[in-house]
Amino acid sequence: MSGTAPLTSVNSLLALQELPTSTDGKSKGVERAEGLIEHLEAIRYGLLLGHIPRDRLSRIINALAAEREKNLDPGLVQIINDIELRAKVELAKLEYLK
Repeated sequence: MSGTAPLTSVNSLLALQELPTSTDGKSKGVERAEGLIEHLEAIRYGLLLGHIPRDRLSRIINALAAEREKNLDPGLVQIINDIELRAKVELAKLEYLK
């Protein structure tokens, strides 16, 4: 019976390696946050240059809408809403000047 104890230990270690860690979710959250920051930076950069391409604004709005559906954190949803509103305002300005 003592011969099976090491196998049980190895099986337990292998099973633990397959479990997700708490940092897995964090890295996905960080990636999503960085994506949101990139959208905001694109808007800021476009404002500094005096022009943001319409297609870029449309992509930002679509990406933010998709991100809002994934997220349940009310604080982050509010940030997404703020960025999306700014993008929609800029898109409306471009349509008005058209």
